[in-house]
Amino acid sequence: MLISNKLRLTGFSGLDTESMVEQLMKAEYTKVDKLKQKLQVLKWQQEGYREMTNLLRGFKDKYLDILSKDNLISVSSFQAYSTSVKLNGADTNAVKVEASAGVAVGSHKIQVTQLAKKEVWESTGNVSGDMVGNAGSIDWSKLSKGKTFDITLDGVKKTITLSGNYSGSTETEKVDALVAELQTKISDAFGSGNVTVSNEGNKIKFEATGHTFKISDTTNTYVSSLGFNNNQTNSITGSQLTFPLENLDGTFKISVNGTEKEITLSGSYETIDELATALNTEINDAFKADGGFDRDVVNVKVVDNKLKIVSYSTSDEIKLSKGSTNDILSKLGFSNGAKISKLEGAVDLTVSDIGKEFNIYVEGKSEPILIEIADDITDIDDLKTIINDKLNADNAGISVDVSEGGDKLIFVNSDGKEIKIANSTHKTADALGFKNGATNNLNLQDSLKNVFGITGTVNLEINGVSFTFKETDTVKSVMDKINNSSAGVTLSYSSVSDKFMLQSDKEGAANKIRISPEDNILIEKMFGQGGPDIKHATDAQFTLDGVPTQRSSNTFEVDGIKYTLNSVTNGEEVEITINSDPEKLVTKIKDFVDAYNDLISKINAKTSESRKKASKYEYYMPLTDEQKKEMSEKDIELWEEAAKAGLFKNDATLQKITDSMRRALYDAVEGVGIRIFDIGITTSTAYTDKGKLVIDEAKLRKAIEENPDQIAELFSKKSSISYDSSNRAQRYEQNGLSSRLLDIINDNIRTTVDSKGYRGILIEKAGIENSVTNVNNMMTKEIERQSNAIDELMDRLADKENRYFTMFARMESALQSMNNQSSYLTSMLSGWQ
Repeated sequence: MLISNKLRLTGFSGLDTESMVEQLMKAEYTKVDKLKQKLQVLKWQQEGYREMTNLLRGFKDKYLDILSKDNLISVSSFQAYSTSVKLNGADTNAVKVEASAGVAVGSHKIQVTQLAKKEVWESTGNVSGDMVGNAGSIDWSKLSKGKTFDITLDGVKKTITLSGNYSGSTETEKVDALVAELQTKISDAFGSGNVTVSNEGNKIKFEATGHTFKISDTTNTYVSSLGFNNNQTNSITGSQLTFPLENLDGTFKISVNGTEKEITLSGSYETIDELATALNTEINDAFKADGGFDRDVVNVKVVDNKLKIVSYSTSDEIKLSKGSTNDILSKLGFSNGAKISKLEGAVDLTVSDIGKEFNIYVEGKSEPILIEIADDITDIDDLKTIINDKLNADNAGISVDVSEGGDKLIFVNSDGKEIKIANSTHKTADALGFKNGATNNLNLQDSLKNVFGITGTVNLEINGVSFTFKETDTVKSVMDKINNSSAGVTLSYSSVSDKFMLQSDKEGAANKIRISPEDNILIEKMFGQGGPDIKHATDAQFTLDGVPTQRSSNTFEVDGIKYTLNSVTNGEEVEITINSDPEKLVTKIKDFVDAYNDLISKINAKTSESRKKASKYEYYMPLTDEQKKEMSEKDIELWEEAAKAGLFKNDATLQKITDSMRRALYDAVEGVGIRIFDIGITTSTAYTDKGKLVIDEAKLRKAIEENPDQIAELFSKKSSISYDSSNRAQRYEQNGLSSRLLDIINDNIRTTVDSKGYRGILIEKAGIENSVTNVNNMMTKEIERQSNAIDELMDRLADKENRYFTMFARMESALQSMNNQSSYLTSMLSGWQ
């Protein structure tokens, strides 16, 4: 209850308000308890339906699923035979046999001389070619000490650092020295024997047979070691503007090293150059007037119809912000808080500098100025000297200095030029003669033009199926188009062997691969100029019971026996014996009947169980919260067990399932001359068994021995009418017993929707866990509705309880007032005496 859930001061009048309200509300809260009991019953019923769903699913999965070894829905499950396959008296896998229903008991001998094979075309060499550098492309100037590149082998990336020491009197000697170093470093990184490095005509050659190998340049991050952000610059570039720019009346703010000015613009501007000139004048004049600056602070430029603000001094920190009135910053293409940081960096002298490099971009210079460092630097002044020497040599018109504390590198003498410092792009792979990212495998996502150099279109015919490929098609799309066609072949690529393989989908000489035209450029690129290495398709050749014969497949059937040839027998005969084994099928059918009886017994137990009474007139109901507080856990468990009893008494849905299953077993199957009672399976005559089946084993065994084909058809016959058809009556008549049971179970526990959008009856009713139906079912929706009703009732009762307290509070106040008046009158009267 909600009694006293708030701090209330009552009882001043002598009334026990709490108790009185509690008594008034007690009857009201019995409504809540009844709703909660009804909700709990609903949850128990949902659990019960789901339990029945799981029982039906278990039966279906074991006996009505064709993938189950115990199924009775496939014809092969009714084999009343055992097979023996021996070579020289021992069991063998060289030949596998399966006896179908009706096969003759007896023995056979087979000698396998050749297996049926698929035709296979394979590339004669590596498709990607050797990993060899370009002729005369080794650039020794870029292979100095400390230069690095990455090798990725089978997905593992390692960085190789060069020593730069490649002496020799001839080019060959220098290349040999480089090769020797590369071999040592790569072997140390990945283990010896995985990658071989060699000199092929003064070109570097990498061999990584059986591995995926890639060479690429390392990512350069040296700028961060200098204390700068990559691409840090002394400028801000706005967004693109459209002109004329009319009614640009307003303000924005700009601060330089903490001194802030508000800039005002007015009027319209026909061109961006006109706007840039006005902006340049307004900003610089504002800071010269009373900002303490005797120089320009910015240089406003125009780039691609955008405004660019450049700091005149790289030691200035400049920040843009919104104006106080009619802000125009965004109209100029800049965001609030846009900032130019000082072009200075705190250098990390602990980082190895050998071979490091970076670029300095200076306005007016068409190419970046490359700064390369050959030795480790321990003094920032040495770094300053290296940079300034290079800047002076390139007439950059700028220089760098060191801060007073000697811990920062500072750009100076910019004079309004835009300067940018950025990581350079390593070119070590290129210096070795390789394209960045070169690999010993094909990139299947690349185009035919890039991979094979094919231009225009390629027309090709495979086994009579025509294909047209464009130079822009990827290798992967070509493979997919061929593999998804009706050509009957599969095209694949192995990154390990770096070869293509084209294989016929079926075995046998009749399934050889035919391609035209034979000199097709795509086939040449994939399989080699001399043509592919072909392993021709062959038929299976064998001698069966003394008769030489052949088949196009290794799996075939002769006289009710399915043979699968796995290997040649080298002149030896495999002895095959087919024996009658009715006990095997007797046991399988007995197990099926036992499982069926267990299933309907559990369902019948639910539908026949009566409600239990707690007293002469009352049934057991779910316990309320107050009742549980007074009971032990064991008592609660026993009570709830009794309360759950009888919830499915005469349940129509469950009863229909058992009735339908019994009828399905006894109704005649169209076109089958026997019924289930003809093979010794009948219904128990005991009323308490409620439709259980009983087996006359002798009669069943005799039926299996005499008429196995009819028994197989009785159970496994399948209708030609689809499950989702409206003509279910005819499907029922045509279906064998197993298919009938499967339809009945699917009608109730199917999780997929039918043509009308419905799932199985039990699934629609109660759902099942671990699926979308867990919440999307009728009972869950009713549970939610009941829960909401309880919440709404609780809210109404809380309001009602508060109204009672308000009423009693008013009454207490009135009583208190009356008491005060009574006391006053009493005192007055006593004074008159």
